[in-house]
Amino acid sequence: MKKNDSKKYILHNLKKHDLEHIFDPCDLDHIFIAEFERGEYVTRAGVQPSYLYIFLTGCAQVLPLSKDGKQALLDYLNAGEVCGDLELLLNLAEIKKSYYDVKMFKAGKAVAIPSRYVQQVLTGRAQFLLYICTKTMEKLDVSSRGLSKSLVYDAKSRTLGYIDEHRSTDGDVIAFKPTEVALKLGISYRHMCRILDELVSEGVVEKVPGGLKILKQTDAFINFKL
Repeated sequence: MKKNDSKKYILHNLKKHDLEHIFDPCDLDHIFIAEFERGEYVTRAGVQPSYLYIFLTGCAQVLPLSKDGKQALLDYLNAGEVCGDLELLLNLAEIKKSYYDVKMFKAGKAVAIPSRYVQQVLTGRAQFLLYICTKTMEKLDVSSRGLSKSLVYDAKSRTLGYIDEHRSTDGDVIAFKPTEVALKLGISYRHMCRILDELVSEGVVEKVPGGLKILKQTDAFINFKL
């Protein structure tokens, strides 16, 4: 992580990303802009978080660990989203470690705020708390809607619904990244690959660079549209 604590640089980035309103001028003495390379860890599971981050650019992966130490992809954090909000809202004073690894998928930068400063000062600011709570609730809304769909439709039907929903108007070719779609639909990457293989063998879609070409419409496209 590279650290830039120039007040001019911090203020420029806050204005550029419409975050100036959640901070006071005195906060510039305590926060900084953190710059991360692709593959760099932002936080590690099992370690007490030192900072709360608000991402400005780039993309990070949220990676929970299994008991045997294996990582799984839970979510992506993009510009405007927060890393460390869970620990903050669940009382940082009692949180001894982060729940997940957070690793940069694309290089980017974030506003870094010391956790103790958040707890001692910023939790008394309505605008700051409103921003953090709004971002947390947005993540909860996305995950709850995804869970409700997974309870109603099977994985193949949800995949067909996703394909139909993202059908383009020029040649029926859609952008399709199996890892991201699997995450969105709440299934494993391996299961997604098996479903794609089935759809290809059934002549429903054809794999093309960067996506899928829809070859025919099926009843499932209509019956299970998300």
